[in-house]
Amino acid sequence: MPLADLMQLRSTCRWWRNNVDRHVKNAVHKELRAYVITPHAFRNVLRASRAVISGSWALGLAMRRTDQGDMDIGDMDVYTPLSSQRGVVGYLRFVEGYQVVRVQRDFDSLLVYDDLYHCSSIEAVTAMVHPVTNRKIDVIAALNNAPLQPVRHFWTTALTNYVSADSICITYPNLTLNGIGCINPDAADDDNIDVLSAKYSTRGFAIGTFEHNKASRCRKSRHGYCPHTMRHFGDSHCLTLEFDTTSPQQLQPTFPTAEPMWRYAGWKCGGRCPPGNPNSETVLVPYTV
Repeated sequence: MPLADLMQLRSTCRWWRNNVDRHVKNAVHKELRAYVITPHAFRNVLRASRAVISGSWALGLAMRRTDQGDMDIGDMDVYTPLSSQRGVVGYLRFVEGYQVVRVQRDFDSLLVYDDLYHCSSIEAVTAMVHPVTNRKIDVIAALNNAPLQPVRHFWTTALTNYVSADSICITYPNLTLNGIGCINPDAADDDNIDVLSAKYSTRGFAIGTFEHNKASRCRKSRHGYCPHTMRHFGDSHCLTLEFDTTSPQQLQPTFPTAEPMWRYAGWKCGGRCPPGNPNSETVLVPYTV
């Protein structure tokens, strides 16, 4: 059953809520077992370090059982605050048996491995591979304590999703779960955008601009799919499912972090709302858990 349908079923009663949460947690563990020996222990590491999994792995999990069909998830991208990258890399090395094959700190191009990153928000990318399974994990350290800051800069809305230790968040569910992605205006002029668009077109996605995606058009007032609307992860326009609320309190992070907010602006979306700023922008709102 697609994630959107599971969310509706989950809202009917407590019994269905518990069963859906259990089902989603089992699905997450099933996908994680291809990369780590003990999914529960790895989730503890994600929780303690406030790291998230994003990129094609999170998208593949979100697209399970949709009309677009299951995706080939491929490599896993783990995004960490700058202060906790070493701990995540250490766990993958000494507990899971991964080997470091490359540490990239000097970004000459926005094209890093298979996806387009906004490198001004990334401190380092540690590429790791398992010598037995040949599975690959990239640990991406944000330039600050905002692990979601690089995710906000992905080249398409189809990828601005994440899976944390206990939740899944899809920022543009009405587009993403229907196989539609809008191009981030920051990446629209990049030389590699056609290659990336073609890559996701082969995965069943229709990639275009905000102006060309009718499903994203606003009418008289702005909404979450209007590029002029200020957004943040977990807002009311996101599809957010917390599949595990029984986490030990002692594993909750205690260091300050920050939540990115953004609006793409600058691009028409076919609606009649007043235009925003000509340039996209990001605001970091600090908070402490």
